[in-house]
Amino acid sequence: MKGLKYEVLFVALRYYPSTRATAQHLTDLAEGLARRGYQIGVVCGSEDDVSAGGELPRSEIINKVHVYRVRTTTFGRTSTIGRSINTLVFYGKVLFLLWTKLKCGLLITLTAPPMISLVGALSKKGWGQDYAIWSLDLHPDAEFATGMLNPAHRLSRWFSRIDQFILRNAFFVVDLGRCMRSRLLEKGVAGELLYTIPIWNKASDIFPIGRDENVLVEGLNLRDRIS
Repeated sequence: MKGLKYEVLFVALRYYPSTRATAQHLTDLAEGLARRGYQIGVVCGSEDDVSAGGELPRSEIINKVHVYRVRTTTFGRTSTIGRSINTLVFYGKVLFLLWTKLKCGLLITLTAPPMISLVGALSKKGWGQDYAIWSLDLHPDAEFATGMLNPAHRLSRWFSRIDQFILRNAFFVVDLGRCMRSRLLEKGVAGELLYTIPIWNKASDIFPIGRDENVLVEGLNLRDRIS
């Protein structure tokens, strides 16, 4: 890996200090690899600036992980068109960074925003960059299931073909369990390229609490139903 800036470079919409689940898991993994001596970089969005208490630095090192935050348009999440524009701008800026500035041995993309792994596929076609996918969601499957997209529509079929192209050209794909693995096999991903890594939690986050302190007891109306 001589001459490469990072051994592993992750691309995802969210990273620390975001408290979203995907951000927390990516932070755990990136920092864990950095502690083991790997040169790790992360390219993420900046939509959580406000919740973090103000604008975050575009580039900073957090626990040995070099984080790059991409500024994108902010049309909000209530409009499909607005979200689509935000996503396309994010795609373009990430691809530009990979092309002009950031080099790595392996690019690993998550699955938020949807189909961000297209950036990896284009990088591979453009200059031979290997990429892998950490599949925390399935797109456009989720959009089909929720009725956001009609699977029979010409545009939906086009999205499905792009999705298969992305998956089949990846160096490897990480799934969350047997159900997702089965779906990915149906999409044409070779079994030897699939690795199952279930979602984890920190042991320090799991501990018993008293019944009177458990908000679920009241929230689920269980006070008189359990002893």
